[in-house]
Amino acid sequence: MYPRPVMVEFADRDGTTTPAWHERACAEVVPLARTWQMEQKWVRDSFSGLHEIGGMRTFEFLDQWLRPQWGSARLPDSDAVIEHPLGPQPLRDTFRLGTTQPLFAGLRLRLSRGAAASAVVVRYGSRPGARELGEVRLKPAALSPRAGWCNARIAPQTLVPGRRYHVEVRVTQADAVIYGLRALGGAPRLDAFPFA
Repeated sequence: MYPRPVMVEFADRDGTTTPAWHERACAEVVPLARTWQMEQKWVRDSFSGLHEIGGMRTFEFLDQWLRPQWGSARLPDSDAVIEHPLGPQPLRDTFRLGTTQPLFAGLRLRLSRGAAASAVVVRYGSRPGARELGEVRLKPAALSPRAGWCNARIAPQTLVPGRRYHVEVRVTQADAVIYGLRALGGAPRLDAFPFA
C-alpha cells in the first residue's frame, strides 16, 4: 500500500483475525511506518464485536485523505446514534481540524441530563487524558433532559490542521447521557467512543 494511507479496523472477539494476530502484524508495521515517516497515514481502530465491519472511524478516515479541507464532523441523524451513560470514568475520542480551519474553540457534543446530573467536564489535549488545550465544565442547567447539542467552548487557539487531537468527557456523578455514532457492526470501545 505504501505510500497510500491505510486504515485497519478489527473486532476484539473476531475468531478469523484475532486481536493477537493484529498485535503481531502491528508490531511489524509500526517500525516500517516510522521509518517511512507514515505514522499519520497508518491508522488502526478496534471495536467490540465479532467478524464484522464497525465503520465508526472509517468515513472520517476517508474524509481526512480525500477531503483534507474538512475537519472531523459527525452530525448523524436520529437513527444513527447510540447513547451511553456518563460517569467518573472518562469517555475518550479524537478529532482533527481541516486544512482551511486551523482555529479551534471547542466541540459541540450531543448530551442529555437526568434529575441529579452534575457538571459535565470536557478536556482537550494533544494526547489521551491531557488538558493543555483547555477544559470546560458544562453546568447541569446547560443540558436538556432530552438529547440536545451543547457547545463545549474554550478560548480560541490555532492548532495544526490534519493533526489528531484528543477529547475526554466525564461527570462526577452519573446522571447524564452522551450520544455517539451507531456502528455498522459491533460496538465502540469506551476509550475510543465516537461522540456525535
